[in-house]
Order: sequence, then structure tokens, then C-alpha cells
Amino acid sequence: MAWYPLKGDGSALRGSGFFGDARLDAQLAALSGVRWRAEGGVRELAIPWEPGEPFPLTELFCFARPESVEGGSCVVYRIDAQGMPL
Repeated sequence: MAWYPLKGDGSALRGSGFFGDARLDAQLAALSGVRWRAEGGVRELAIPWEPGEPFPLTELFCFARPESVEGGSCVVYRIDAQGMPL
């Protein structure tokens, strides 16, 4: 599956932001280099991150997976159709 650049808060994808939660969508909009992809009703969000840097979307920390995405270090969140982390 290909990764795509996320523009702003993701409202172009859902109409109400990627998460549908104003606080999380505002935090997401402030980040740069974010990528997304979707398959089977599950969306994945890849946020660039290096150890030692502030962790992105800290309130979702326990749902994050550190991964390499397109050659860069990221944390990846899996989100269901209702905007809930998996």
C-alpha cells in the first residue's frame, strides 16, 4: 500500500478531520511530514519521529508503533472508521 501526504487536519478525507476530534485534529494539523494510507476500513497515520524528540499525539501514546516508513523513522497509528485508535 502506498503512503500519501496528509494535508492539514485530514478533513479532506473525512469532512471533519482525521480523527473527528477537534483537539486531536488541531494537534495533527500542527505536525509536518505526516502520511496516511487506508485499507479495509482501517486508516494508518505515519508521523515522523526520532527518539529524543517530543512524542507526537501523546494522549494516544499507547496505540503508537515505531516503524520505518519510506526510509524514515515514524510512529504509526491505526484508526478505525469511527476515528478510534486500534
